[in-house]
Amino acid sequence: MTVLGARVTIPGLPLIFEQCAERNIPADAVGGAALLDVVKIYRRILPEEEAEYRSALLAAYQNFRNGTGPAK
Repeated sequence: MTVLGARVTIPGLPLIFEQCAERNIPADAVGGAALLDVVKIYRRILPEEEAEYRSALLAAYQNFRNGTGPAK
């Protein structure tokens, strides 16, 4: 996943995506906010980085839900 031009690896992201899918977290703006909240438990994200992380997480989660890309 790329955030602010840098490659970012979030350990456990595939598991996070699986759990979100099981909980029917939507792959939309509401889901993006929920994903960010979960990831912030495991990774420090500065307030000024939140929008970029939310966007990158949402794109990766949409790919995961569509089966078109790996979660990393």
